[in-house]
Amino acid sequence: MNKKNEPIKEGRKLRSIQELAELLGCTTASATTYMKEGKIPYYKVGRTVIFDVNEVMEAIKQPVKA
Repeated sequence: MNKKNEPIKEGRKLRSIQELAELLGCTTASATTYMKEGKIPYYKVGRTVIFDVNEVMEAIKQPVKA
């Protein structure tokens, strides 16, 4: 659950690595690694990183390329 104890809904925008990690069920370090490796799509607005839940969910459905 996020800070407001609400489930993360499709179509929602995540505005932190912590929210992304919560969605993925991993640590913030792993979420950061996935982002930097290009496995998770994101947008930067100034210093803020934004993740679209729909895009993240679609990206994690894709098979891993060896």
